[in-house]
Amino acid sequence: MLDVRQARVVVLSTRASLPALDATVTSALNSIALLCGCYSEDLPRSLFEPGALPECPASIDIGVPANILRRRPDIVEAEMQLARYAAMVGVAKKDFLPTLSLQGSIATESHPAGGLFGKNSLSYSVAPTLSWTIFDGLARNYRVAESKAQMEEAVDNYNLTVATAVEETRNAIGVYQASVRQMNLERETADESGEAVALALDRYRQGLTGFTPLADA
Repeated sequence: MLDVRQARVVVLSTRASLPALDATVTSALNSIALLCGCYSEDLPRSLFEPGALPECPASIDIGVPANILRRRPDIVEAEMQLARYAAMVGVAKKDFLPTLSLQGSIATESHPAGGLFGKNSLSYSVAPTLSWTIFDGLARNYRVAESKAQMEEAVDNYNLTVATAVEETRNAIGVYQASVRQMNLERETADESGEAVALALDRYRQGLTGFTPLADA
């Protein structure tokens, strides 16, 4: 009965580990649904059905690192912020230039009502206006200096964002390459473990060993 009890312990321990695995599968499906922008029940049915594991390629094409970085939302945001502050510098400098505006009007006038839309009743006027502020208490200089300071801060933030993205991308590539090597080693380990189980089972059936070595194998 010792072997029977030990076998039941192995079976029950295995069954006890299944709920946690099911929860992990459910969490993974929800994460996939979030990435796809849908709910988990809208995912393909093949994801919910048991099947063979897909073959993992030995390597994948990760593309040019610069192209990977430019697809990151944080890089795009930092780049747009930098462009915004650079444009604000141009707007601040524009205040040093004179402003030309045109004012115009068009109307019809006639003594009799029937002549309002005649060719001689049309009148119009155009008046250009040139304005240029010379003395403003250095306000324009301060606005330009403030815009430049904001742009320099945006440049620093952009450089920091790019450096962080490069670090994260290199880390991800390193983890991927290490994972590929780990999968190959684990595949060899699984093959060797299968041989060990077959040998342990053969010895157990011949009565040469107890159940514990077989359970360990």
